[in-house]
Amino acid sequence: MTWTKVKLGNYIDVFTGYPFKSKEFNIDGLGMRLVRGKNVTKGNLRWGDDTRYWEDIDENTKKYLLKEDDVVIGMDGSLVGQNYTRIKKGDLPLLLVQRVAALRAKKDINQKYIYYLIDNTNFINYVSSIKTGTSIPHISAKQIKEFEFFLPPYQEQIRIVELLEPLYQKIEVNNNISKSLNDIANAIFKNWFLDFDVLDVDGLSFKTSNDKLVDSELGLIPKGWEIKKIGDFINITDYVANGSFASLKENVNTSDANGYAILIRLVDYKRNFKGPFVYVDEKGYNFLKKSKLNGGEIIISNVGANAGTVFKAPKLEKPMTLGPNSIMLEDNKYNNFIYYYLTSHNGQESIKGILGGSAQPKFNKTDFRNLKIILPSDTIIENFNKIMDPVVSRLQTVSQENNKIKTLRDSLLTKLIAGEIRIPKAEEEVEECLQKSN
Repeated sequence: MTWTKVKLGNYIDVFTGYPFKSKEFNIDGLGMRLVRGKNVTKGNLRWGDDTRYWEDIDENTKKYLLKEDDVVIGMDGSLVGQNYTRIKKGDLPLLLVQRVAALRAKKDINQKYIYYLIDNTNFINYVSSIKTGTSIPHISAKQIKEFEFFLPPYQEQIRIVELLEPLYQKIEVNNNISKSLNDIANAIFKNWFLDFDVLDVDGLSFKTSNDKLVDSELGLIPKGWEIKKIGDFINITDYVANGSFASLKENVNTSDANGYAILIRLVDYKRNFKGPFVYVDEKGYNFLKKSKLNGGEIIISNVGANAGTVFKAPKLEKPMTLGPNSIMLEDNKYNNFIYYYLTSHNGQESIKGILGGSAQPKFNKTDFRNLKIILPSDTIIENFNKIMDPVVSRLQTVSQENNKIKTLRDSLLTKLIAGEIRIPKAEEEVEECLQKSN
């Protein structure tokens, strides 16, 4: 049967959220959660500090209740067209707020299939070509409806959904494993190094033994611990450590074309290291010898609106080197400790304290090196690493597995949506991938 070129708006309803008054939001869990633009990220709803509730539910607001498998898209911001997800049963009940669009099947199209259309480079490229606004890019419901694609017969849509859904489910399982492991690691870090509820060499908790705490310039700290500058115990470098701006310009050539090594940037982290990447040639890679990456190094963005964002270098199949506007930290002994400190509330507040610049927030390498931190004894660090090393190893394994599944999913999704691959062939690739991940 033939695939017909159609406009999305002929097969779905697109509705935008209600203009709830922000001054009437609450953070106390009263009523229903609101889906605002800042809650929508690629493939997920983000809650935490961004969670807001609406208590007064009436017949008018009920019109904006979301349903399972509704596809929601953020309509504003620098990542417009890239922040989208589908609503899971466990998320409900939810109310939709203005400047977020919800897509719901109307006729002859499967609701899950709609998400596959949106989670596709064709749609992302379409939005990039038609979005309006320079300071705050945005799209309209009408523009979403105008998206054109080839629609397969309904039964073939079902087969594509049944084929791809196990990949999405496996990715979600792995994401949940990663979240659980990180939650455990963060809880242990807070317990030991922020609350000081960790045992000393005598088997006593610093927290419950008053004589085990001593005064310091940062307040009470466990006896035997020190106040140190971060730069005194961990190696810190960046892109410009390799030479002057003139020498960097002369020796480092970047390209969007597939090259020798990948220049790792904050935007790559935001894209889950799926690309597209910026590359350097072999000469440039060798020149950037002070900022080569092997995977696992701590990277911190130090320029722009997201200055202070902390992430770890991935393990990719090509050589990697650090891009501009970031610093890199590496020390096998303190890597676990410093990573969980910098991602904690205390660590983020320390970084905020050295941010300068009004138009463009930033901090420099020297100020970061001079940040003072409570450094535990060697014995405590060793015990922490014994617990954390297996956790970090498992996180890396799950991340690498997810990257492989996502690569296959994205490849098959693009080909299946375009009708470039037949389902039997795709089934073989899915089965092989899932067998390797089990």
